[in-house]
Amino acid sequence: SQTCTLYNLPNFLLGLEEKGTPVKLVVIDSLAFLYRVASSSSYTDVNNSSKKNNSLSSTHNLTRMAAFLTELASEFDLAVVAMNHLTTRIEKDDSNNMGGTKLVPALGESWAHSITSRLMIDHYRHFHNTGASSSATHGMEEVRTCTLVKSPHKPNGTALFMITDKGIRGVPPHFLQSQGTKRSRPS
Repeated sequence: SQTCTLYNLPNFLLGLEEKGTPVKLVVIDSLAFLYRVASSSSYTDVNNSSKKNNSLSSTHNLTRMAAFLTELASEFDLAVVAMNHLTTRIEKDDSNNMGGTKLVPALGESWAHSITSRLMIDHYRHFHNTGASSSATHGMEEVRTCTLVKSPHKPNGTALFMITDKGIRGVPPHFLQSQGTKRSRPS
């Protein structure tokens, strides 16, 4: 049903455009889920043939989906943001033993080559002093990062921001200037 909804977007966008309310951003969360569920539920025979066919089919479908979303963005002059989750890949060393783990994009290499720009969004708990007196208290807030990892026309870079009750805001200067500031990953 997710794929059907996506392919009906042009009619929906055209209808809104005709009413004078054009859409400028489409967010898809999560494209990865549909393909991960489909690949994990497939039957695999002794020769892994079903797994290979399913992988080729998923790659083909992802390539078609990327082309469709690129065309949609161009036709309606809008941005398309498709969430791609990270998953853990278990790597083997030379002796076929467990060599460790690595975080990789869930949609794989075919999707990585299909997209124009890639942003990596992350968040950290940020500990800081909240008072100016000697009996200053300590506070904790979520600081988020948005890193441009891939772009055909912009240099890589990172921006810090927070999500507040007023919306998305830049990180206040005291966060950047505070001494002894610690970052820790949320559990």
